[in-house]
Amino acid sequence: MLTNLRKDTGAVLRSFILPLEIISESVIQPFKFWLDGNLWDGLHFRNEFYYRLKEQPIAAWGMLQRFANGLMHDGADVLLSVDDRQCSLWVNLRKQCTAPYTEE
Repeated sequence: MLTNLRKDTGAVLRSFILPLEIISESVIQPFKFWLDGNLWDGLHFRNEFYYRLKEQPIAAWGMLQRFANGLMHDGADVLLSVDDRQCSLWVNLRKQCTAPYTEE
């Protein structure tokens, strides 16, 4: 599949999505920080800094996962955290397409 791309076209593999990183809410230690006049939840994970874009009840897991996949498709580095009651979408502060994303 990769060998069929011509180098001069600048083609991007939009159908190839890396696996979505999912971590337990019990292992994270969020912190608060200011950015652009707003207070955000932050997370340090594997030597990267993330901010919480969305937090939803676990019943909305599928919708949040689809949204995360869409952001990954656009080139953002994201991860999800989950527990029995809620799930959260985190976006990498250093490796994102726009800074910061806003909720739709």
